[in-house]
Amino acid sequence: MLARSPQGFSPVLIWVLIVPLVLLVSLLTAFAPGQSVALVLGAAFVSVAFIVPQSWLIVWTLIFAALIGGSIEYFLGIGQANWIPFILSLVLAARAILGSNSPTLAGQPRATQPTALFAVPAWIFLAILVGSAVANAAPILQVLAAAKNYLLMWGVLIAFALQPDFKRATLLVWKWILVIAAFQLPVALYQKFFIASKLSNTSGSLSFDAINGTFGGGLLGGRSGALAMFICIALAYALIQWRDKKWKTYQLIAYLMVTLPTLAIVEVKATVFWLPAIVLLVFFSLINRRPLTFVVTLIVSLLAALGILYVYQQSYGGTTGGDSLVAAFLRQIYYVFDPDRFNPVTRELGRMSVLTHWWRENSIGDPLHFLLGYGPGASRGVSTIAVGSVATNYNFLIDISAAAALLWDAGLLGLLTFLTMLLLGAMQIKVMARKLGNDESFKVNLEAAFIALLLILSSVFYVRDAVDGPIIQFTMFFCLGHAIFGQGKRQNAQNQRLIARPLTYYP
Repeated sequence: MLARSPQGFSPVLIWVLIVPLVLLVSLLTAFAPGQSVALVLGAAFVSVAFIVPQSWLIVWTLIFAALIGGSIEYFLGIGQANWIPFILSLVLAARAILGSNSPTLAGQPRATQPTALFAVPAWIFLAILVGSAVANAAPILQVLAAAKNYLLMWGVLIAFALQPDFKRATLLVWKWILVIAAFQLPVALYQKFFIASKLSNTSGSLSFDAINGTFGGGLLGGRSGALAMFICIALAYALIQWRDKKWKTYQLIAYLMVTLPTLAIVEVKATVFWLPAIVLLVFFSLINRRPLTFVVTLIVSLLAALGILYVYQQSYGGTTGGDSLVAAFLRQIYYVFDPDRFNPVTRELGRMSVLTHWWRENSIGDPLHFLLGYGPGASRGVSTIAVGSVATNYNFLIDISAAAALLWDAGLLGLLTFLTMLLLGAMQIKVMARKLGNDESFKVNLEAAFIALLLILSSVFYVRDAVDGPIIQFTMFFCLGHAIFGQGKRQNAQNQRLIARPLTYYP
């Protein structure tokens, strides 16, 4: 019998799969050495990913999504590097499924996880994607390219749903989220003073568009919105730690000093709303018990938001024309709500006008496309594999937000089920956090996940990262996993106490 690893599968089988790849590489070397090298590296990397402990692989996926993939894209111009975290997520799912059948765990009493509320719209959403692809006879290359964005990162959710030591794994990820958010400051400073400062503002490009941290993109724009939202999520976790007296005040101040400046450098106007929102959500429970703390923290957050506004205005906004700081800011963000905005140089519609455009181009008289869309990837305007079938009909981009992409790709039903999935996940996590009690340390993770999902929900109409950004998708499915664990943990606590001796789990 083949020797089996703690995960329940044979390492020999892995190498049996790799041998044909090695033979294929030998044939390719003479004709396509570049591709053969990439194939060797990819095979070796996936092999290692199947062998290392699963908790390490989870952290690897996070690091590649937030640090390595985006940095390679930004500094080396290799956009395909963003495939790495998606592939790692697929490996995560395979590892979790294989590990769930491990004989090490088969004979032990294990808690059964009940279905989370968000699972219903999640399954409907996936069914809509498949149904839309079939009904529209979507081109195969378009569907394959869209599968990366819409399907592969679900592996993170599968991995956490089947994770035997969920609490330890989530604590590790939250610590890395704090570290990654803090690491953005030196990168953003470098981009501001050595890259953005050498660029001029034109109708097609703004210098601050080149400030994206390690989240990817390029000089003409990238994932600055995802960067700002990620830092706000990390700040929410840090503030909860301080509120619950797990952090000292000096620790919180030190962390704020290395994260708030990044929010001021990266010009993302939504930060002015996100920052007070997370403070309100974190400290709302203190209104009755510690009202002074609630009022002070809210005032401080508003002052911080005004400070960020001032930096934006001085660095990127030009003269205010006698307007107040807030009035000048409102005048600058008016374009977001302009239903007819169009930038002919960048070929971009505005956040509101892109939705207006979809409404004008579709009607209930065509129920297939109105309700189910034109197929996964139909709206994708930039792709190295296949530009979307609908996107080719326009000389401007129609997928600048997740909401717009979902409307074209999966129709109104697809968008509504996606939003419902996030909302139900957030609500269930909040309920679980309340029922765990004040002495439950995992409550911190649940509350942070609740706030993170609300921020991601708000971003669906602002940026497109919820449907194709590796780091925001990782964070989204990681946080949704909390709803599964929180539900199961509460209902199966008695079963866990029946275990006579602690199990030794192999990640």
